[in-house]
Amino acid sequence: MSRNRIKAFIQRFLRDFLNQCPNCGTTDQIKRAIPLDRIAALRNNDNVAALFDCINEMDHKPSEWQPIDVVFTAIQICKVIGHHYDAGDRDIIKKVHAYLEYKAVRDIIDNRLADFNTTGRTIRTREDHGKLIVGFERADSLSNGERDILSFVVNITKFELLFKKTVGILIIDEVFDYLDGSNMLAVQYYLIELIKSCKSKGKVLFPIIFTHLDPAVFANYYFQKKKIHYISLSAPIELGSDIVKMLRLRESGTLCDEDKHEIEKYYLHYVDENHTLNAELAQKVALDFSDSNISFRTKLYAEITEKYLSEVTYNPVMVIAGLRIKIEEVIYQKLAPEDREAYIAQHKVINKLNYAIAQGVDVPELFFLLQPLYNDGLHLGGNEDVVRSKIKSSYLKTNNLHIKRMIKELFN
Repeated sequence: MSRNRIKAFIQRFLRDFLNQCPNCGTTDQIKRAIPLDRIAALRNNDNVAALFDCINEMDHKPSEWQPIDVVFTAIQICKVIGHHYDAGDRDIIKKVHAYLEYKAVRDIIDNRLADFNTTGRTIRTREDHGKLIVGFERADSLSNGERDILSFVVNITKFELLFKKTVGILIIDEVFDYLDGSNMLAVQYYLIELIKSCKSKGKVLFPIIFTHLDPAVFANYYFQKKKIHYISLSAPIELGSDIVKMLRLRESGTLCDEDKHEIEKYYLHYVDENHTLNAELAQKVALDFSDSNISFRTKLYAEITEKYLSEVTYNPVMVIAGLRIKIEEVIYQKLAPEDREAYIAQHKVINKLNYAIAQGVDVPELFFLLQPLYNDGLHLGGNEDVVRSKIKSSYLKTNNLHIKRMIKELFN
């Protein structure tokens, strides 16, 4: 039933009632003034039945209330408001309404603060010179995470209560970067509920999250993928590049172990010898550089020195592949000749680095710090969306000025 029909019925009911009982004020007086048969008819009316269903679904109403009691209370409120309006004292009604809104806002904020407060202190709203504030006593003794989550809760609630427009943008700056796992989920819940609430009211809300987190965090774990649009600098996504095709082939499960090992050993790690893929594998890979692993390595290094470090558009996957091979090459050159064969035989870069340390090689700490760049980015399994996400992640990492400075140091 439409809201207008319910409103029209209530207006007719109130008009009839007030004509019959102009001096009734209390609930008991109202109940005595309405004949029992009128109450029974009221309960059986389809319009009122629908209204009662709405009342039953109301939040924050006393548990002992019955729908008919709500109607009686509404009648009392109408009579009080009518009395003040007739007396020309409308400001009182406005002040009462404003105070009730204010009290409701305080209750909402205090309840949410209590949900997220892990400080062991009582943190609530308070008034200060006519303003409603939330203060953190001895804030320097709170962790950054505690302050961030409580501040976020207050500000997101404030936005929710003040957002009156049809279309809006909510900007959240770096809050997600400092939350632990449980608070991340809780904040996501409140954000999703806010979006749903706006949608139910015919509003459109676009949250924009400024973050240093990997886009995979949002695309693959916390939010539904279809609802996330990760906006970054113009990241070159080349699904058809030679290196991407090779890496996807390696992860596809279509290669035998021998062919997979040949690609990994000669094209994705450092080997001090020239190697050409066998004809059948070269046809599967279909790469321009399949004639020689050294020519492939030369292209990777050129991508770094001539494009990446020269501020020219670059392929981020080629950069991280060249980075890994360069690290292995530098360490290889530092090893004694008799230790190099065993070094090449080690699987994974971290094992190679630890082997070199065991042989007395001074491995720069920089080589360990750079590991996150290639550990995940060179494993391009999954569908195109997953591959795109990993390539974009590699671009965001390599595009960082500090990362670029470290890679430059390596190649110098």
